[in-house]
Amino acid sequence: SYVLVQRPAQAVKLYEEALRVPKAKLGNDHPDTLGTMRGLANALELLGRHADALNLRQETFRRRKAKLGPDHPDTLMTMWGLAKSLTALNRGTEALPLVDDCLERAATQAVEPPLIPGLFDVRLQIFQATRNAAGCRQTAEMWEKLKRKDLESLYRAARFRAVTATVLRTADKSLNGRQQADAQADRAMAFLSQAIAAGYKDKGRIKTEKDFESLRSRDDFQKVLLDRSGASH
Repeated sequence: SYVLVQRPAQAVKLYEEALRVPKAKLGNDHPDTLGTMRGLANALELLGRHADALNLRQETFRRRKAKLGPDHPDTLMTMWGLAKSLTALNRGTEALPLVDDCLERAATQAVEPPLIPGLFDVRLQIFQATRNAAGCRQTAEMWEKLKRKDLESLYRAARFRAVTATVLRTADKSLNGRQQADAQADRAMAFLSQAIAAGYKDKGRIKTEKDFESLRSRDDFQKVLLDRSGASH
């Protein structure tokens, strides 16, 4: 919601107040109680209070898993939040098994649209933080195997390959490392070009995207930014 994103501190107060009613009247395991706990955790995350968000998400996950089962869409959404909190606290080794378990379970469920892309973003962040190029590449390959062709998915594929290129350049200064990084950057540009050809128009986002750092010196990337035919409206 607008309040959550634009005014997270206010959202925290609203969620804390809202939580008292369902907890008192409906109990700790009621869907309204657990939904409010999830909202409060999201607001705490936006404030950078990741330890507090983690505590809430752990409790929410435990209760949802017990009440709804491990494969329920609400349980899976809480798993994603739990992995995000762990990753934000530099506990990626704990988050990664959660992410992969959640992805496996989500593959057979009707889940909320943000879940699977969000899980992949967390997976990439884990390997990016530890400069693990093989993990970044694996994440990019896993995403591509989904064969999603919508504009946001093509953009995400470009980001994943661009991040892999950046990590490779940082981790391996050898000629082979540079060649591998260039190959990943080429794939990133191919996906970005594919997204633009399919109708992606947000040049402002492309220009400011931190994950495209490995592409900025390329002529074809600069051409994308200068091409008025794909300018944002």
